[in-house]
Amino acid sequence: AVYAVGTNGDLYTYYQTGPGSGFKGPKKLTSSRNLTGTPAVVQAANGIISVYARTSGGAVRAVWQNAVGGKVTKIRNLGGHMAASPAAIVTARDTIAVYAVGTNKQLYGYQQPRPGGTFTGPTKLTSNGGLTGTPIAIPNANGAVSVYVRTTGGSIRGKAQSVPGGAFSRSSSLGGHIANDLAGVISGDGAMALYANGTNGRQYGDQDASGESFAGWKVL
Repeated sequence: AVYAVGTNGDLYTYYQTGPGSGFKGPKKLTSSRNLTGTPAVVQAANGIISVYARTSGGAVRAVWQNAVGGKVTKIRNLGGHMAASPAAIVTARDTIAVYAVGTNKQLYGYQQPRPGGTFTGPTKLTSNGGLTGTPIAIPNANGAVSVYVRTTGGSIRGKAQSVPGGAFSRSSSLGGHIANDLAGVISGDGAMALYANGTNGRQYGDQDASGESFAGWKVL
């Protein structure tokens, strides 16, 4: 299934009716006409797909299926004053977490207290501003979540939980001269790798050693 915001501000989907079949759509899923940016999509452990997008007023809106494989008819406004598109992940506790940069250039999070529960937040996760773009959230090997986001100066800043489901009490600065949003992945040995385009037009990567410090940006 593919999701995007249309020129009319509504959310659309393209979908397969069976594995390997042709796509149908675009099918309109909302009628508010006030969505913008790139939506974030996750599938919970119970199979339900949910989509998160920013409204033109800055709030994050959640749209999800009424049943596994069913219609996307459930809608909830999560609130907030966000400046860019959100990121969403399914945590090691099978809850969904959503992260976005606010209009004050600080990082915020929305979190389910339990699988399928109502979101809390937005909760401010940083004490310094200067952030921009869409963050990337990655579950660590121990289940704690790390979130990385670009600063207006082009460096990368990180916030991480000390324990799964805990407060974001760990901060890091990875430096760099990054031009846009990040991509990231966890490898089989638990090491985390981040990738981005530099302001010089080259592609860079930075990798930690399974929970250790990042090695530094290298040209790929």
